[in-house]
Amino acid sequence: MQQLPRICQNYILGKYHNGTLLDKTKVKYEKSLILRNIETAHAGTYQCKANNGLGVIKSSVAHLTVIGKGESYCDKSPQEHLIKLPTDCSQTKTGSNFYNVGKCPNSQCAGHLNSDLQCKDKVDYTCGVKRMKLQKIECQGYTLPIMVVVECGCSQSTHHKVLTRGRVTAYDTGAPLQFGQIYMNGVNVGFTGYKGEFTLEVPNETKRLVVTFVDPQEKFEILFIRI
Repeated sequence: MQQLPRICQNYILGKYHNGTLLDKTKVKYEKSLILRNIETAHAGTYQCKANNGLGVIKSSVAHLTVIGKGESYCDKSPQEHLIKLPTDCSQTKTGSNFYNVGKCPNSQCAGHLNSDLQCKDKVDYTCGVKRMKLQKIECQGYTLPIMVVVECGCSQSTHHKVLTRGRVTAYDTGAPLQFGQIYMNGVNVGFTGYKGEFTLEVPNETKRLVVTFVDPQEKFEILFIRI
C-alpha cells in the first residue's frame, strides 16, 4: 500500500475508502490510519480530506491491493505475444505467418513473508516466466524450433541485468541467420529472431563471453563470437 500524502498528517477532517467517509466509531484513526485484520473488503483506494484554515482539499489517492493466503497475484496463463514467422512457415489452420509464443506481465507481486506481522517483502518480487517449452513448427522442407511460454509465476526480481544485443548476418550477402540456435557455455539459451537479432542476459561478473550460433538449416557455418 502507498503511504498517504504528508497533507494527511495534520488538520484532518476525514479519511475515505473508495470515496466513502470512514466511520470513526468502526475504524479509529487520528493522524495515521492503521488497518488491522486485513480482509479483501479493505482493498481499494484511500484518501484524506484536510483543512489548513485557508481551504479544504482532498489528498491524492493511495491504492491497497489485498491477496489471500496461498493465492498468487500473477495469472498463470501467459498473455498473447505474436512473433512473425518466415514466409514459408504459414500455419495450416489459420494461414497466418504469426505465432503466439506468450509473455508474462512485468508487474510486482507478493513474495513469501516470514511473519504475518511483516507487511513488506525484504526483496522485490515480480511476475515472470516460470516454465517454457520447445515447440516445433513444420515449414516447407524444414522444422522451425521456437520457445513458448507455458506458465507465469511470482519470483524474486533481478534488479541489475547486463544485456548483450546484436544481429547475425552473412558476411557476403547480409542475409540474416533466422531462428539460429544460440549456445553459451555449451547450453542452448535461445534462438535468433526473424531478422537475425538476439538478446542475451549476461552475468554481472562476466569478463569474456563466447557465444556459438548454429544454423538448423545448415545454410551458415557455425559461428563463434567473442565479446
